[in-house]
Amino acid sequence: MGIKNLSKLIKAEAKDSIKEINFNNIHMCKIAIDTSIILYQYVIAIRSRGSDLTTSDGRITSHIHGIVNKALGLIEKGVLPVFIFDGKPPELKKGKLDDRRKLRNEAEEALKDIDDDEKRIKLLKKSVVVTGKQMNECKEILKSMGIPVIDALEEADSQAASLAKRKMVYGVASEDMDLLTFGTPVLLRNFSLSKKKKIMRYDLNKILEGFEMDMNQFIDLCILLGSDYLPTIGGIGPMRAFKFIKKYKSIEGLLKYIEDNNIKKFKIPEDYDFVSARKYFQDCVNCKVKKKELKWKEPNYSELK
Repeated sequence: MGIKNLSKLIKAEAKDSIKEINFNNIHMCKIAIDTSIILYQYVIAIRSRGSDLTTSDGRITSHIHGIVNKALGLIEKGVLPVFIFDGKPPELKKGKLDDRRKLRNEAEEALKDIDDDEKRIKLLKKSVVVTGKQMNECKEILKSMGIPVIDALEEADSQAASLAKRKMVYGVASEDMDLLTFGTPVLLRNFSLSKKKKIMRYDLNKILEGFEMDMNQFIDLCILLGSDYLPTIGGIGPMRAFKFIKKYKSIEGLLKYIEDNNIKKFKIPEDYDFVSARKYFQDCVNCKVKKKELKWKEPNYSELK
């Protein structure tokens, strides 16, 4: 999901941090790719036609079609992709993942009694899951193509952000705005091969300048806006969150203001562990990738065949 309403807030308060670019601007640049988002986008697009792609003996190949198409397309555009795969999800995300699993199970159950094609396609899209086996198949193919593959310890987001912070890649391609919260200096959204879509480049330093915040204040703002790791405080919307962090400098400062003034309209969730969420963004959990792991190799044609 990323961070709720952060892109709207950036457009309102730091619009100079967003720049429209094309593939010529990032020619021969190393770009970290949040792979799971790419795969889900492709599989959902394929399922929207009514069914998965399969082999003659019934094996699903939608994910393979998606990853090969994306990899070859980027290489043709002159980009050097580094594909990042999710590891074990953090405990902080358990509640969010449970909610998603419930919605997916409900969609799968509803599919059994649906005859209407339009409703069926909507439920198919909601029930999409890319299995661990399918992820491993994608890794195997990318490695056979000679493209770097990185297995994150936890979230692909934090791993990709770490590579960007260490200047091992130019930036990160993802739709998730929490890449900025993890400290990615350059985020590339709308990273599509389609000529109709323009790549949008987000510059974190310019966002902080426009917001007049340091990185810790920005992280606290993102937590208030809403992330995968913590529920929001009821009654605090995007602009109010922005103004509160500007005025009180931190979530601690805001909570003290609410407590001192006995304000009842703001509903603070039970066990509101913002400190752990903040630390997770700051620590940016990652495996220490070495430069030699980001080298492109000759494809292994026999393996690919």
